[in-house]
Amino acid sequence: MGKVYARYGSKFIIYPGLGLFGLGLATTPMSIILTAPLLGLGYGAAQPAFQALAIQSAPIERAGVSTATYFLALDISVGAGSIILALLANALGYQYLYIIAALVMVIALSLYHVWIKKYTPLEI
Repeated sequence: MGKVYARYGSKFIIYPGLGLFGLGLATTPMSIILTAPLLGLGYGAAQPAFQALAIQSAPIERAGVSTATYFLALDISVGAGSIILALLANALGYQYLYIIAALVMVIALSLYHVWIKKYTPLEI
């Protein structure tokens, strides 16, 4: 993925990576088993690409601060997201939880698209 990122830019990693999260809407046991590796591939591709974007968006002397801030935000979002999703699952059920999670991914993809166009117009 690193070579693809370096050659073609973040859009060739982020769009498919976040798009693979849509496979999380699988409903049968077999479809869950078959889509789980693709979901993992999407996360495994998108997470380092976002980290690289965070580092590239800061001046070189602030790369360490950028990395630390990225991982702090990642840890907080994973922790807070787990709590919020657990509350939603309890209140609404898992069917609506998955729909909400899919909507969050669509929003994230939209925000990325807007951000990347604004800050790296030559890449899009």
